[in-house]
Formats: sequence, C-alpha cells, structure tokens
Amino acid sequence: MVYPETLPAIKYGGSQRVVWSLLESLHSLGHSVDLLSSESSRNPFGRRITADSITMDLYSSYDVIHFHQQPNKETVESLKTPYIVTVHGNAKPSTELDVNSVFVSRNHAQRHGSSAYVYNGLNWSTYPKPRFQKTNDLHFLGNAAWKVKNLKGAINTVHQLEEGKLHVLGGNRLNWKMGFQFYPSTRTKFHGMVDDRQKAEVLDRSSALLFPVRWHEPFGLSIIESLYFGCPVFGTPYGSLPELVGKECGFLSHSAKELADALSHRMDFDQKMLHEYARDSFHADTMTRNYLRYYESAINGNPINSVRPVNSSSSNVLLPWEG
Repeated sequence: MVYPETLPAIKYGGSQRVVWSLLESLHSLGHSVDLLSSESSRNPFGRRITADSITMDLYSSYDVIHFHQQPNKETVESLKTPYIVTVHGNAKPSTELDVNSVFVSRNHAQRHGSSAYVYNGLNWSTYPKPRFQKTNDLHFLGNAAWKVKNLKGAINTVHQLEEGKLHVLGGNRLNWKMGFQFYPSTRTKFHGMVDDRQKAEVLDRSSALLFPVRWHEPFGLSIIESLYFGCPVFGTPYGSLPELVGKECGFLSHSAKELADALSHRMDFDQKMLHEYARDSFHADTMTRNYLRYYESAINGNPINSVRPVNSSSSNVLLPWEG
C-alpha cells in the first residue's frame, strides 16, 4: 500500500493526524505501508517515497493505493493498481470527484451524492487519560481566522453565561490573515497555535466545546477530541454534527441564546460516558477496519460509487446563525 500524504500538518489536529493514525493501525495489523511524502516527512512503518521518484511501475507494485486528495486525470488513466480516495473537505459546487471517493461522515457523503464514508479515528493511546476535574471554563478548537468556524458567535454565546471563560485554541485576538479581525472580549483567552500537551491541558479542565460552525462540517476532529476529554459539545446542527453529537453528548442550535441556555446545564453530562463514546466509536482501529473493506472492494474491481460524486450544496454561503 502507498499513501500519498499531501495534507498540511496542523499542531492542534487536522487530517494529517488521521492519516498518521491510519498508518499506525495498518502497520499494527501486519500490513506493509509506504508513504509518498515530502522530504521532511518520516515513515517508521515502511518506506518513504519522494514525489520525484514515483513511477507507474512503482505504483503497480502495490496491492492498493490510498490517495488523500483527488488524483489528477492523467494519473488515474495510467494507473492499473486498485485505489481509493479519501475526501477530507467539501468539494467545490458542481465539481465531479473520482468514482472511488470515500467521505468522512454520512452527511458528507450524502451531500456529494454518495453513500461511502468512514468516520475519522485517532490513536487514543497517544492521548493522556482525562481526570474529569472540570472548571466552568469552555473551549473553542479550530482555525479561528476562518469565518465558517464562527469564533465571533462562540464569544457572543459565552457572554450570555453567568460565569466561565472561553479558551481559544487555534487563533489569536488580532488576526490579519483572512481580513482584519479583533476580539476585545475580556472573557476570552487566546492560546494561539498549541501543541498536543497544551491542548490536552486545556481540554482536560474545560467543561464544554463551543462549536457554532456556519458551514457543513465534514467531520470535526475537535468534536471527538473534546468528547474524549469528557467535554459535551454545543454547536450548530450542520454537516456531521447531528450524527456525531446526540442528546446525551451535547446540544445543537443555530441560536446563541438557546446554546447559552443549554450550557447552563453543561456540568450535568456524564463525562466518563462521553470519554468512552469517543474512545470506542472513533478509534483508529475501527477506522482502519472500515477502510480495509473499501480496499477489498477496489481490489475486487468494484467501483466505490456507481457514478462520480458531486457536491450538491453551496460551499461559499454562511449558514444561518442568530446572535
């Protein structure tokens, strides 16, 4: 197997963490896994192959190839090796994707006219065990500069609570990268880009994740990482959130007032149950077993989808939010 790794590394999470968890899990199951990657990457589970050394003959030596971005037309037409493609984000509207595309949630697949999906999973053995010693503080985990993540909405929601500070992981109080953004809130603490240790420390003390996204979230690693640390999720009912966050795991609404009202009961959630739900449902080994079924289908010559998936929803319009 070869896994072209073309995704940027993000300190607080990101799709590269999922790819790495998949490599680890496949290796533990006895599979030989090579990685097509940049010079700076490493692969303790097999060979590391640089992009300038890849050839069609080399591709042909593998049982299956797992792409993590859409391969170009020329590669697919020349490729004789079975393959699948994981779609990590939302495709541009009306863009046709590869027929062997697999998505990261049921909603993500459905919005692209597909039924093929595998939930992301993580190697939880690399995370510290939660202590379940919560404060009144909450957290926001994601790229704060991205408007669809709706940090402004999260801050406004916190200001409707009687107590609790919002810890922002993945952003700064002043940001110029995606237009001028400044958040003067005295009840918000910005941690910037954090490493795994810093993230774990904040989530372990946090009482909840605020996740009021204004787009169709394909999956949301922030959700499962927060649940792992016993944090219920309070977000919007868009994308994958309704299938990941049931009533026992949090509350969903596009209203800041309704979220604030629900957050007043955030300490009532069973923190240990939330942890076990994330640990068991979104484990790297579970993800790997599901991918192995798609590998087998591709090896047997069966396309993953009967037609090319196409995104039927708009990716550029902010979804409704009140407050």
